[in-house]
Amino acid sequence: MTPHFPGLREFSYNSLDRFVLDIFTLVASFPELHSLSIYSNTREAAKTAVAQAKPYLTIPHAAFAHLNTLRLRLFSHQSEEFIAWLVTLGDRIRLETLDLDVFHFYHNGWGPIAAINAYLTARGAYLRNFGLRIHYEDDREVDETILLSKDSDGDLDLGGLTNLRTLSLSSHNVEALCIALASLPPPSNSQSALETFEVSFTDWIHYDDFPCTCDPRLLVHEFVGVMRGDQFAHLTEFTILVPEIFGQWKDMLRQYFPRWKDTDVLRIGIIDRFQFPLDSWENVSEALLGTLAE
Repeated sequence: MTPHFPGLREFSYNSLDRFVLDIFTLVASFPELHSLSIYSNTREAAKTAVAQAKPYLTIPHAAFAHLNTLRLRLFSHQSEEFIAWLVTLGDRIRLETLDLDVFHFYHNGWGPIAAINAYLTARGAYLRNFGLRIHYEDDREVDETILLSKDSDGDLDLGGLTNLRTLSLSSHNVEALCIALASLPPPSNSQSALETFEVSFTDWIHYDDFPCTCDPRLLVHEFVGVMRGDQFAHLTEFTILVPEIFGQWKDMLRQYFPRWKDTDVLRIGIIDRFQFPLDSWENVSEALLGTLAE
């Protein structure tokens, strides 16, 4: 592929049932790459690939010199290991967009978070768009009581994101969400302010057998209190996504946000649990055919 596409700037790889180990060698061979998306359709595909060989560790640091957009959907430990490798690149890579979808077993926190925090602290000033979304998975090898009670790996620290414009967070753990949002620095001026924020209160998949206290309907006041901060004063788009079990209660949420309740800035919707932000073959075909038709 490389000789035929020497100037390739965007590459998206979506694994269906397994992860091709030499995919990192392939993407590193495009010297002009600006946007890279690596997706796994299932946590099994992610688990059986990146962790075993860690093939990206052999990629020369200069390979991603032009990369400004990185999107990953991986199992939590694989995502953490990949981000840890990015940290070692230092100032050789300056991402403007970092978007992470993470498969995770446990109820509390964000999963392994140390490398993500390290990257946000060291390189967060370059980021204009950041997303971290947790997708909960069953693990039959772990007792369900442990899935619920396991301690958090730490809090997400957004303090280094001084030039952020777009933020997307998804978790079932409302307390973890509030702590992360409170760490976001206030803008130095309106020109450097957060403009778009989407938050998704994800279902906890073991709730029927092991109820928890993270119901956003019970913790809405904590979330509302955080959203009063100056960090969110300049929002032009504010989206709240809730599970279907909210029913008509979702419409009542608008009343908790007087700053936006009578504007079109605030949108409240239902989570589509089967929707991932990915580049599907249908989307690629449509874009390609549309371009050719023009």
